[in-house]
Amino acid sequence: MRLQEYLFEVAPRAPLYELARRGLIRSPNPLTITYSVTAACRSLCKTCNIGRTYLENPERAKRDLTLDEIEKTFRHLGHIYFFNVSGGEPFMRMDLPEICRLAFIHLKPRLISIPTNSLAPRAIEKSTLKILDYMEELLPDSVFLSVKPSIDGVGEMHDYLRGIKGNFVKLEETIDRLLALRSKNPRLHVDLGSVISNFNLHHLHDLEDWVHQRGIEAYRHEIAEQRVEFHNIGDPITPSPEIYEKLTLEFAEKIVRNIKEKGFFTRVTEAIRISYYHVAVEILRQRRQVTPCYGGLANIHMDHDGEMWACCILGGEQSMGNVRDWDYDVPALLNSEQAKTVKKYIADGNCACPLASQWLNNVLLTPRHMLRVLYTLFVRFPLAKSSSKENKPARKINPKDVKVRIRGTSPRSAIVQEKAGVISAPKNADLPFFEIEAAETAAQDTPLPSKFPKSLHRVESVRDLTSSTCLLQIERNGLHFIPGQYAMLGKPGSFEAREYTIYSGVQDTQSLKFLITVVDGGRVSQALRNCVAGEILELEGPMGYFQLEKPSAAKKHYFIATGSGIAPFHAFTQSEAELNFTLLHGVRWLADCYHKDDYDPQRYISCVSRQKGGDFYGRVSDYLKTQTLAPDVCYYLCGNCDMIYDVHDILTEKGVPHNQIKTEIFY
Repeated sequence: MRLQEYLFEVAPRAPLYELARRGLIRSPNPLTITYSVTAACRSLCKTCNIGRTYLENPERAKRDLTLDEIEKTFRHLGHIYFFNVSGGEPFMRMDLPEICRLAFIHLKPRLISIPTNSLAPRAIEKSTLKILDYMEELLPDSVFLSVKPSIDGVGEMHDYLRGIKGNFVKLEETIDRLLALRSKNPRLHVDLGSVISNFNLHHLHDLEDWVHQRGIEAYRHEIAEQRVEFHNIGDPITPSPEIYEKLTLEFAEKIVRNIKEKGFFTRVTEAIRISYYHVAVEILRQRRQVTPCYGGLANIHMDHDGEMWACCILGGEQSMGNVRDWDYDVPALLNSEQAKTVKKYIADGNCACPLASQWLNNVLLTPRHMLRVLYTLFVRFPLAKSSSKENKPARKINPKDVKVRIRGTSPRSAIVQEKAGVISAPKNADLPFFEIEAAETAAQDTPLPSKFPKSLHRVESVRDLTSSTCLLQIERNGLHFIPGQYAMLGKPGSFEAREYTIYSGVQDTQSLKFLITVVDGGRVSQALRNCVAGEILELEGPMGYFQLEKPSAAKKHYFIATGSGIAPFHAFTQSEAELNFTLLHGVRWLADCYHKDDYDPQRYISCVSRQKGGDFYGRVSDYLKTQTLAPDVCYYLCGNCDMIYDVHDILTEKGVPHNQIKTEIFY
């Protein structure tokens, strides 16, 4: 934030919001909108149940606002200062760059922020690059984009807390890709954000040292909260005020010690952040709003389906209305009787929380909080810079050396809420007792707890299809799955496991088949290829939501795959004999046309890029450019990330609506 922007755009709004909070004037335009662009998420975080709720009910994402609806909403809303994108996982929307483009045109924000779980590094890179291109076209050079990968631990600890094995490796790749973009475009800021919960208190020093050794521009954390949005009211995730105060004091000192090389934009942000930490601790201690909260006034939150909230803590329990019911007229909605009731509920002090996105706004609008910001920025930081004392270097943390050990449970102090927005007094709750050990001293890997069922299955056969692909067949043992779902496969009791889509159809009641691409250096794929009949494997799942639109028999389907991305489509076609489909399969060699004879030859089209003899010589993207594509067909994309983005652009350019294109972005 620039000083002139604060003085001439942000600060003058403070008295208006205060008058509106007292009910004396109509609600002015908000300073910030947070927009949860999708309900889709495949993380299974210990502190948030959005991913689990979505996996249990993937139909939720069908209520995501369309681009047309988003444009109407943004056009009515007009200029705001902060545009915060949220989710679910924002980058799971293939049209995220188009959403940002509409925001740039109609909202004209000065700061843009997008978090990510980092499960799809290449997709995140491609979307970010496209968003930056739109910024160059539509916004002044002074507007920044902050992409914030979430990090809750190092190595296995991060994977444990995010609920996905291998997430930390993808996080590192995401950081590398974003930093490479940052080196070419200074608009982009790469920030890391952590949630401090009762699950990672013992690990925060390692986490902070690892972040600093990575050379990240800014690192922020916020306390784990129980929100209606997260479906986690009553979960014992929130630390006590005493613990959080100690941590924030230590964290603020680290910010000051590492501020020397930071740019002015980051210095301002960090000064505001330190002031927020002070306020957050006071709120937890006093269990009330320590200064007025401008939720629903300065800050609004729009859910994926158009529901407008004052904040995500109260969420739908205190909804101000849905933009769909107001013909997308946001100012009219915000001044409705329903919205006034919600804002009065907040103004009367019926709720309290340390929600970072809300209280960062409240800090900017409250003079006594801003005095702390100014003191930090112009006194504390310069003194730290002029100090002759050398900063203590961060310890070198090797993520591979971090192993998670859970030695039962122990009672510890936690805030456990019974009602959204009402902070309870801390009480003892049974929480996991962790140990972090170096890899060389660990006796053996301990499997991490999972929210999905695990089962043991005997290997029936492993058959090579090509030099780099094999077909694994295991006993089904009555496992129920929906075609298109995947499972985690690995050796029993091992931390090493990977996701594989079920290749067989539901009619095969005896066996499950998986198409395995054998990766050089890939420990799991190599181990699966080397399995022998009779060996036991552990399966976790099934899970996932890449499924046929229902009723499937009445629809036309166009399946587009590369390589082993054909797996879900094989499951679709083997499960529904009457399916009306076309299957376009992109491979390098003819031998990669796996089980070609399983498909109607009139419906299967092979695109072979390095050998003649297929139905088309070239890539699937080359083939699609030559075709006329019907807009009323359901298009399904599965394969490598580059193909998915290229084909998505081709389909939309040819008039296919975004909501007719289905994909799981992590494929």
